Amino acid sequence: MKKFQINWVILLYLLTSSASAAINLNDIKIALKWGESASEIAQRLLKFGENPLLISQSIAQVAPKSAPTVAALMAQAMPDSTIPNMAATTAQIVPSLAANIAVAVAEVVPQYVPLLVQIAEAVTKAVPSSKTVVNAALRDKIAAASAAEKHERQSMLAGNGAGIVAYVKGKAYLIMPNGNRQRLTVGTDLSNGATIVTGKGASVLVHNPDESSYVVNEKSRFKIKNYHFEESKPKKDKSIFYLAKGFLRFVSGIIAKRNPNKVEYQTPMMVAGVRGTEASLYYRPSDKYQYFYVSHGKLLVMSLSNQRRISIKSGIYAISPEGRMQKKIPLSMKKHFKAIKSMRDFSRKAAISAYSHMIAMNKQLMAGNKLPNQNQIKAFKNKISKLKVIVDKGTEYSSRKWGGIHYKISKDPLHNEAIYAYKPMMDYAHLVENGVQPQDAHHKMREFRKVPREAREAQGDSPPPRSEDGLAPPRSEDGLAPPRSEDGLPAPIPAGGGGCEVPSSPSTLSSFNCEQ
Repeated sequence: MKKFQINWVILLYLLTSSASAAINLNDIKIALKWGESASEIAQRLLKFGENPLLISQSIAQVAPKSAPTVAALMAQAMPDSTIPNMAATTAQIVPSLAANIAVAVAEVVPQYVPLLVQIAEAVTKAVPSSKTVVNAALRDKIAAASAAEKHERQSMLAGNGAGIVAYVKGKAYLIMPNGNRQRLTVGTDLSNGATIVTGKGASVLVHNPDESSYVVNEKSRFKIKNYHFEESKPKKDKSIFYLAKGFLRFVSGIIAKRNPNKVEYQTPMMVAGVRGTEASLYYRPSDKYQYFYVSHGKLLVMSLSNQRRISIKSGIYAISPEGRMQKKIPLSMKKHFKAIKSMRDFSRKAAISAYSHMIAMNKQLMAGNKLPNQNQIKAFKNKISKLKVIVDKGTEYSSRKWGGIHYKISKDPLHNEAIYAYKPMMDYAHLVENGVQPQDAHHKMREFRKVPREAREAQGDSPPPRSEDGLAPPRSEDGLAPPRSEDGLPAPIPAGGGGCEVPSSPSTLSSFNCEQ
């Protein structure tokens, strides 16, 4: 009995001591021998501030069969950018389980194509012999994530069928076909027949499901006449808008690429067809001319008075109602067009604003303030999904290909942080949707996606109580062991036996025998 007590004290001291630069493998062997599973040991070490990367590597050396399970646990406690390296270094220690580790980690991380690809590439680079197995194991998952991302983006942008408002500056309103009037805000769904009206100094950015966008500038009146987009039904494409007055800037999308004749920007004077374009229109009823500014691509302009057609490329143009171009462009109009920001600038500004809003919502949720209930969760989920889409649209990507799958990758810190804020909020939303009470969902969400130690302390979460020496939890009166049960013995050993979890696939055990 005395030997049992001494070993238990040593075990608790070692596993609850302050975080160190390295983890003693013998300590883990002792813990395994006394009945703790590898997962329990990893969680205990994590709880007291040890580095998740070191925990995963240490468990892999001592209990190789548990490496996939522990790597998956550690992935949930790490920033996304560090997960591929953790998976790769763990796989190097247990090469025979490289594919198991890659799959286990991929199961628990956010299902975003770039992250999944980075995990696959990191593991196969660390263990080249695993490339065929890892790629085969993750190919379907990456393809599914790619399709899901595309569907999510398009469905969120669709709103009621004609895009969402991504950015609003100043006073802007939406007039519905039935005459109802509402103030425009970020995330407002748009539908056919609606009219956007902007006041002095105002502007509105809209993202459409086909990846086209437009900005309605100040003192403008712009109507969505007929917009329809379905990825799988190109024959039903429609993109027809009407500028009654004011200034419009737009960039074309998928519809203009596959069905250019289905895209029209109309004014009382003319109709402009789009051919892969970023351009601007300016129309004022009192002016003799309508003005166009083509940044990229070209426009096909038709006069409504005599159906005269003109093709215009990059540059600034003034066209009469009869379809004739005016050679002299007023200097004020040139300055006006040149001063207008590009669509990329507008999208970036919208992304920064959406990112700030998303981070604020994440902080509020993490703190447990005003937790959305089941009646509010649908609107909450819809809002954060739209904010993520707006951030995505304002991010620059580089195109890459993996295993026949084309995808885009971003190294933008703003975008990566937004993704990291988005995932726990969606975890919470899914839990509440499935009937979990808000407080319980909040607790589980924090467990699903643990905040790094520094962030926990910054948010006011204190680590478990420790004794005056700063090392171990408070001890019992005898100064040796934690408080004991009525029989005077240490707390019961957790059930689970030898503590080595065996994955479904066969593997070999080395370095340490759990039955010793």
